[in-house]
Amino acid sequence: MPDARQVNENIVRDSIHPIFADGFLVSFRIRAKNAKHADSKLEDATPIGGLIEIVFVDESRQQPLGRFIIDRTTAEELSIVLNDSIKKFDSAMSKGGLSGILPKKEAKSGNDPSYR
Repeated sequence: MPDARQVNENIVRDSIHPIFADGFLVSFRIRAKNAKHADSKLEDATPIGGLIEIVFVDESRQQPLGRFIIDRTTAEELSIVLNDSIKKFDSAMSKGGLSGILPKKEAKSGNDPSYR
């Protein structure tokens, strides 16, 4: 898993601008090994691997914005993170506050010389 702090610094340094997407397409590619005969049907092929493709779309302009090819492990991790983010988002929206999604701050002692 990448270091979030380092990635955020790189995003700021490289000035990557956010792009709003309100649609997406998902497909997958499967690599297959042919059966014994070269003239055999596709249905007889044995799958040996594959990748998942996600295309983000601007639906108002009907334009693709970005195309990403990811492996199965990345897709699983993305699914977990998205589900968790949706739960946090729904919680914040229902409570009307941000206390559930903001990171907790650790209080320091009043005797800490760094505050003087």
